[in-house]
Amino acid sequence: FFFLPSRRRLSPGSRKRAMSSKSRQEIDLSQERPVRNYCENPYTWWKGTPVFMWNFKYGGFLGIWSGIGEMEALGELFFDNLASLLSITALILGFFLNVIVFNEAAGYDQEYAEVIREVYTRYYYERVMPGVSFALLFGNFYYAYMAGRLAYKEKRDNVTAQPYGINTTGAFITLGAINLTALLNEVNKEKNLEKGDAGDWRGAGQDVAENAWKIAVTATFVTGLMEIAGCFLGEFIRKIFPLPAIYSCLTGPGFAYLFFQPMINIFAEPILCYVPLLVVVCGFFGNVIYRIGNTGLTFPIAILAIGLSVLFGWVGACRHKNDAQEMYNYGSGVSGSKNYYYNSENHWRTCTGTSRHDALFAYREYAGELGSFGDGIGEGLQAWSKVRPYVSTAVVVGVVSFAGTMSCVESASAAGDDYPMAETMIVDGIGTCIGALFGSFYSTTVYIGHPVHSQLGAKRGYST
Repeated sequence: FFFLPSRRRLSPGSRKRAMSSKSRQEIDLSQERPVRNYCENPYTWWKGTPVFMWNFKYGGFLGIWSGIGEMEALGELFFDNLASLLSITALILGFFLNVIVFNEAAGYDQEYAEVIREVYTRYYYERVMPGVSFALLFGNFYYAYMAGRLAYKEKRDNVTAQPYGINTTGAFITLGAINLTALLNEVNKEKNLEKGDAGDWRGAGQDVAENAWKIAVTATFVTGLMEIAGCFLGEFIRKIFPLPAIYSCLTGPGFAYLFFQPMINIFAEPILCYVPLLVVVCGFFGNVIYRIGNTGLTFPIAILAIGLSVLFGWVGACRHKNDAQEMYNYGSGVSGSKNYYYNSENHWRTCTGTSRHDALFAYREYAGELGSFGDGIGEGLQAWSKVRPYVSTAVVVGVVSFAGTMSCVESASAAGDDYPMAETMIVDGIGTCIGALFGSFYSTTVYIGHPVHSQLGAKRGYST
């Protein structure tokens, strides 16, 4: 089989009509919206729609997979979340932990610094990552369920579920203003230094990493409560503010985090990234279909681009001579620390994600280590007495999150799927709190992209 790109013929725009795998639907984002109220009741909004129902008459096979656009939307949502997770992981375990915090702690004692790095990294992979997965599992399943209810209420079978994932903007704010600050404060805390001076630098380092993690998790739980509180203001703001003002919440993250920063990374590795970039640009903006030979099947754009990146990376497109990569020469070399793996025999470095050394290390150290289970559940929510200095930042992240949710819900309405604003904000907040309960310090939210997924013909299979 081989890929045969072909151009799509865009059909005239109509509100949420069914489409074939060979054409895309145009969506008029300026179409008339329903009349808004100053306040929204999440219960009465559904107008008698059954609560405990999955609606098997909607969504294709078993009410889950329609087969039209689902794989494309799934690829986009999965790799969108994965890209966010990789970027914030590189920041917290790379520059923040391995450079700023490590050097600060090493000024007191080398063992002190090494233990902090070791314990915090272990907490990240054994507590934070599983916590994120529980939050995403809850949110995506709920929004798939909500799509079924909306289809039942409006007697339609072309409703698209809202995408859900990590709050990228809030994550960067949290890591810089809460996680990093908590780590530095704990490193320089008199109690920990006295414990180290008494000869127990290892115990002091463990206390630093554990306390900083608990502070971040507790602050994230506060963020979730703020997201829930936003349900009282969301509909009111949507009622009185013009649409351009509401959509402005999407422009900042869209430009800074979804365009500008990724383009810098792409230009830094042109041999690795140029061809996948062309695949994305031609697919999403040139309406190109990547056919698999003459089978009638097509290859999802996001999966094809990522697959090419992985292939190019592992055959050596990311290798550099040692002297060309001194800017990356920090960290312990563990997965996510941003320290390119160095081969002393061949004198080259390669990206962390394309290093057999790092892949084997990560699998050996963290695969199957689910510390969130058992006594790990709720362990991160034990820093209420220490979280007060960070509450203001947690509130800001919560406000940013529910403002983004408001914009995304409005864009879904513009695409033809009018979801309840208050209920969406409540679900976002609950998802964040569930993640914190299992040890995550990342908030979650409805994602940008519903109109695109709707245009592709996805229903709720990609979110189930």
